[in-house]
Amino acid sequence: MTILVTGATGSMGRMLVDHLLARGATDVRALTNHPDKDQLPDAVTVVEGYLRRLDGLPAVTPAKGEYARWYLEGMASLVDAPQQASRLVEQLTGRPATTFAQWVSAHADEFSGSGSAR
Repeated sequence: MTILVTGATGSMGRMLVDHLLARGATDVRALTNHPDKDQLPDAVTVVEGYLRRLDGLPAVTPAKGEYARWYLEGMASLVDAPQQASRLVEQLTGRPATTFAQWVSAHADEFSGSGSAR
């Protein structure tokens, strides 16, 4: 199975790449706009690209380029229009969307060791 990681040189993306390799993934591809190979393990196929510029996408996975393009165009639309995503969250859950900063603030004690175990 080919696994495409977007933002693979960022902190979360890099952790995901390392986790996938540790779990035995053999075809990990990294879509990144910082293609410095030194940042990623040799087992990873690095493809230079940016979520908002999908012209090079078929090079990421030629056999499934159109599927990947469909997925990434959807992700890019969320980046370009976060308010639409926030409205959708509110429509689906019945409450306003929460930013990552708000969530962290509300749950910080759960990560400090002083919070109650769930």
